[in-house]
Amino acid sequence: MNNNKNNGYLLIISAVILWSLSGLLVKNVTATPFWEIILLLFSGIVISGISYALYGSGLRQVTMERALIICLAEPILNPIWVYLGNGEVPSMTTVIGVSFILLGAITDILFTSRVKRLKKAKNSNYPLI
Repeated sequence: MNNNKNNGYLLIISAVILWSLSGLLVKNVTATPFWEIILLLFSGIVISGISYALYGSGLRQVTMERALIICLAEPILNPIWVYLGNGEVPSMTTVIGVSFILLGAITDILFTSRVKRLKKAKNSNYPLI
């Protein structure tokens, strides 16, 4: 356990040293404000950590196919957020790719819910409406 903790510290120290040295290779670089560094650290550690923890715990409750569809929601949402936040219009290939992913997700949801209703009606005495 102690060895893993030391490896973590070594990784952090190495990243800080490499990040510091990378500034020597690039000319005319403005200093990054401290609050932006804090925001980046918060985003990387807290937000990503929470999202992966929730995704990992959710994997126990859904099928593999459904988890993959949920995972594919990220490439769908990225162009939408960029368009809403920045006004950048996505390319036609992006729109086509998003359409395919959305079509697959909707098809999966519709067929899965229909199959579940059919199985439930088959196991019960009530008619399927």
